[in-house]
Amino acid sequence: TGVQTCALPIYVVLMECPPVQTAPAAAAIAAMADAAVLVIEACRTTKQQIQRDQQALQLRGVKLAGCILMRRR
Repeated sequence: TGVQTCALPIYVVLMECPPVQTAPAAAAIAAMADAAVLVIEACRTTKQQIQRDQQALQLRGVKLAGCILMRRR
C-alpha cells in the first residue's frame, strides 16, 4: 500500500487518518499532502488536544487548511 502517482488530473483527494495523538503515522501521512484538515468533535475534543495536534502537524511541516466541527452523537 501507500500513496501512488495517478496519471489522471485530480484536484482533491481526501484521506481519512486516525487522531494524530493516538497514531503518529497520521502526521507522517499528512506531511505527504498539500494540506490537512483537523476534525474536532464537539463536547469531546479539548482545546489542549487541538493545540497538541496543531503542534504535531506543524513540526512535520504540514499546512493546516482548517478545521471541521462535528456534532457529538
